[in-house]
Amino acid sequence: MAGVCMQNGWLAPQQRVAWANYHKTQPSVALIDSLNTSRTSQVDFQVQTISHRHLRISFNNRSGRSIFVKIYDVIGNLIQHEKIDRKGKFKKEYDLSDASSDFYVIEVGDEQYSTVKRLFPN
Repeated sequence: MAGVCMQNGWLAPQQRVAWANYHKTQPSVALIDSLNTSRTSQVDFQVQTISHRHLRISFNNRSGRSIFVKIYDVIGNLIQHEKIDRKGKFKKEYDLSDASSDFYVIEVGDEQYSTVKRLFPN
């Protein structure tokens, strides 16, 4: 499927070239955007690059609802998925060294709301 929409994490071929060129001129982590798909009760999360293809995701689950973490590659393949069923602070390191992508889409949320961030780790 050719890229249809940035909201769904898909990039058209010409957009991939533009993102790749942008990536070459930016520092080690270029956070492209943050897209809130929620109106209320969003999960605000932070992403840090630890090293090449290793990142840390952290957030505070104030609601106590089940929260999911999904990491996709540039073409929308789900690389990692995790469900967190506890209230409070959460912090975990993810190893993406088996993935061949240099562009990731990270989605964190519950059954109703999610927040999406895109980044280029070096």
